[in-house]
Amino acid sequence: MCVNNIDCNNVWLQDDSGLNRKIVRRILESAPEVIPSNSCLYEADDGTTALEEMRNLQAEGTEMDIVLIDFVMIAMNGPEAVSIMRQSLHFKGVIIGPCCSIFLLFYVNSVDWDC
Repeated sequence: MCVNNIDCNNVWLQDDSGLNRKIVRRILESAPEVIPSNSCLYEADDGTTALEEMRNLQAEGTEMDIVLIDFVMIAMNGPEAVSIMRQSLHFKGVIIGPCCSIFLLFYVNSVDWDC
């Protein structure tokens, strides 16, 4: 959850693996030249929860700048969530689909899914 919301970039981290979220969080915290240290980091463990929380944040006037999203999750996977973010929530920011797979299929699909 965001601690300091003054002049920050809002980053959404969505992954069903707590370990993956922890690793990405640590990477972001150690690279202020990539993501400013005063960025607000929001997290969710599945697509359904993320969309619900993003809707709530939008209602409060908070928009995300960057979304880091897993492809395969419980309840709703990444491509489904991305589609809803773009179409229903009108998200225009950057979406990054980090993936540990070496399969080209995931790269091709990520481009098709607007990541």
